[in-house]
Amino acid sequence: MDENLLTQFEAYLNQEMSKEKQTAFDAKLATDADFKADFELYKKLNNFLAYKFANEDAEKELRNTLNRLQEKKVERKAKVVPLFSLKKILVAASVVLLVTLSVYKFTQKPSFADFAHYDELTLTVRGDDETQLKMLEKYFNNKQFDKALPLFESLLKENPNDKKLLLYKALALVETNKINESLALFDKLITSDNVLYKDNALWYKSLAYLKVKDYKQCKITLEQLSTNSDYAEEAKELLNSL
Repeated sequence: MDENLLTQFEAYLNQEMSKEKQTAFDAKLATDADFKADFELYKKLNNFLAYKFANEDAEKELRNTLNRLQEKKVERKAKVVPLFSLKKILVAASVVLLVTLSVYKFTQKPSFADFAHYDELTLTVRGDDETQLKMLEKYFNNKQFDKALPLFESLLKENPNDKKLLLYKALALVETNKINESLALFDKLITSDNVLYKDNALWYKSLAYLKVKDYKQCKITLEQLSTNSDYAEEAKELLNSL
């Protein structure tokens, strides 16, 4: 098998073939089992390589490893890649990728985005406040948190103890990286006599710490959650991953 085969695979995957060549390639895939197996293995490797790690060092090391494998296995001078060598390269590369992915996932700390899921904001209409409330719902639910915050401020001046407004304002503050301000609101809700809002505040307070990678305070806050909390399972999962 000459090196043109790899070029064909790349051209096909990148949709760079003419219509005639693509038709011929598809026909060969349908009739040549060995050709199809080689292509599927190559495509699998190509898909792995397209995956972008959040950890750039891991990606760089992985690509260096693959380059060393290819330099060692491919006989450039002869410009021929024997079938068994091609398979060895692809299989070995796939193994390296899988091992690297496993190690990366094992060592990677959880992130705020992994756990930050909350219901859409819905507010009870209060006469003259209808327009303002609807705008607040729109901004928050569309993740326009910077625009939502001034509306929270305005509404809380009139209703400073509205627990729902306090909770969602705290969430907007976390989303805009105003962590200290959010913690103060969460603490206010935690000391309230409403169990539901206390649980919500403890859970999202722990996520606020998670967002700034304060894993110690995140753990301490999670451990304050009741075992009967609606967040008990997620809290356990998060604690185990820290």
